[in-house]
Amino acid sequence: MQKYCQNAAKLIWSEINNSPDRAIDIHVTHDILIIAFKLGWFGFPPKKRWVSFLGGFALTFEKNNILLLDSGNLVSAEVPYWWEN
Repeated sequence: MQKYCQNAAKLIWSEINNSPDRAIDIHVTHDILIIAFKLGWFGFPPKKRWVSFLGGFALTFEKNNILLLDSGNLVSAEVPYWWEN
């Protein structure tokens, strides 16, 4: 699963220069992908409360970390060591 999450991150971020406003929106149809990305990208294990309908997370890069909006809470996370700049 970790390799899948790493490959997904590389594919997603390879399109950043092709997108208007240098922003990427990710829309998924299954909550298992959201759970996989949160675990594979940030090390956040699944919560007892499953992802809600149309739920997900948002992130932005800061100088030395990632700011993540998850379930209405702002959480600071380390940038994964394998994540390319």
